[in-house]
Amino acid sequence: MTEEVALTLNAKATAEDMLSRVEQLAAKVARLQIESDSDAGVAAEHLQTVKAWISGCEEQRTTLVKPLNETIKRINDMFRVPRQKLEQLRDAIRKPLTDYQARKRAEAEAAERERLRLAAEAEAKRRAADEAERKRQEAILHRQLHNDETAELWNDGQGHGDGCTMEKNADGYLVIRCAPECPTKAPPPAPLEGRPKAPTMVQRILEERAKSDAEAAERAAAQAIVPSAKASVYTEGRLTSRRRWKSEIVNPELVPSQYRVIDEKLIRAAVRAGEREIPGVRIWQEEEVL
Repeated sequence: MTEEVALTLNAKATAEDMLSRVEQLAAKVARLQIESDSDAGVAAEHLQTVKAWISGCEEQRTTLVKPLNETIKRINDMFRVPRQKLEQLRDAIRKPLTDYQARKRAEAEAAERERLRLAAEAEAKRRAADEAERKRQEAILHRQLHNDETAELWNDGQGHGDGCTMEKNADGYLVIRCAPECPTKAPPPAPLEGRPKAPTMVQRILEERAKSDAEAAERAAAQAIVPSAKASVYTEGRLTSRRRWKSEIVNPELVPSQYRVIDEKLIRAAVRAGEREIPGVRIWQEEEVL
């Protein structure tokens, strides 16, 4: 039989014997009614018995547990120094690894920022090119509409004489040049703004532009880096590091009340020492039988 088993059996027998006596006393206390000084005297005797048994119970427990605690302490002491050495080695290795991982993460994030910058720059150039192309197509459309209308007017005659001519100017617009005696004066080409546009052509341009904008928005969303409140994990080969949000108190007076912990132990000590007025605290006396 090992020492631990013997201690356990001894403790069990002692506890069972004590429980039996406690239950007998509990039956007497259950029938107790304090209506007179005599009853109070009996109750006081029971109280003293209970207090004595509590002390005895604690003494028995301490006696049985002390050898085990001493054994545990010796074992803990045996492993304390190796563990401390191992923790020192862990920290000595972790520090340079953490610095290395931080540099690697910074390089990766810098590369990602550069990638996004170049992507944004390319997107801006693409949009500018698309806008230039849109304006070019619109100008072509406007010139075509004008030339079609001008040719139609010329073919219909509209009172033009033999001295009148129709030719293209430097911008490619058809222009009717009327002779001095011509009763009809052809208007110059209208400006681009406000000119009628072919509905099908305009609709096609608008649809293509809307599609291009939607695709650009999808690309931007795919490239966006969304900050997270959770700890970010970075893995490189067999190494894994993570970033955690940390805090330290730099000015306790500015810390909001919901983050402060009231020291009730300190308050009770102050009341026992004679403090009778503490804002936010109710202080009173109660009767207590010792």
